[in-house]
Amino acid sequence: MVKRGFTLVFSLLVLLFLVLIFLRQRQYRPQVHKYLLMDTEVDIVLPARRGYLLKQLLPMVNNMISSLDFYDSSSCVSKLNKDGRIGAEDVCYPIMKEVIEESKSVWRDTDGAFDPGFRGECSVGDININQRAISVDGSQGRCVFDFSGIAKGYIVDRMIDFLASASVEYAMVNAGGDIRSYRKDSIPVIVQIRNPYGKRPFDKIFLGNYAVATSGNYERGRHIIDPSTRRAVEQLISASAAAKSCAIADAWATALFVLGKKGLDTAEEKGIGAMIVYGPSNTDKPNIKANNKWRALRL
Repeated sequence: MVKRGFTLVFSLLVLLFLVLIFLRQRQYRPQVHKYLLMDTEVDIVLPARRGYLLKQLLPMVNNMISSLDFYDSSSCVSKLNKDGRIGAEDVCYPIMKEVIEESKSVWRDTDGAFDPGFRGECSVGDININQRAISVDGSQGRCVFDFSGIAKGYIVDRMIDFLASASVEYAMVNAGGDIRSYRKDSIPVIVQIRNPYGKRPFDKIFLGNYAVATSGNYERGRHIIDPSTRRAVEQLISASAAAKSCAIADAWATALFVLGKKGLDTAEEKGIGAMIVYGPSNTDKPNIKANNKWRALRL
């Protein structure tokens, strides 16, 4: 009887242990949350037990969207375009300051191939930033800034930063091809670069605590503008960039689409992974070129 009782207790303990392991694994299994933000389907991947963080995250995201929306007449971008100034007292001053500083960085590194000032007579380099204000001298009617080429990546960065600060084990945000991942253990995940014309992706790369963004004309038509000519660019099918921040990757992807093949070497010099896809459209086998930084991320 004692032996049978011991066996039963032991079996129950083993069962309890297995149940606890199962419940723990369920807590940490990935859960995908889908939202429509910035007119884009956004996937947020989190451990199942961390979904409650989205209640805090989404209001922050909506605030950033309303600040950076070019088409919203009440946004901070519209205020800058109308008044030529955003004071430090404005609640969106910190957001605009960060976006403009990152825009200026890519504008300099690409010799103006990325420029949010392409709609007007000024470049992003004409914007002055100090502790009191963001301003453009004599800008009224001349300068029109549109930060759409970097805003989505910037918002993805802030989303990941928030989730990392909440000590999540891992997270990934995919905003229509602007992707950034985060893992405490730094183990990379596999990311595919979508091919809109076939089943096989253009490429597959390992993405650890890193970001990738892709620009192309295949979904929204000819919308990428060369700032030097003010004309739409159509020499490529798509351009992808990989960087430590999604904002930088987003802006570089736009610049690469403008620069074409010569942009690969420029990106390499600046530490940016770059891949371009060109050739006949509507084909499953286009031409693909990448620099060394990009090839190092491949499977």
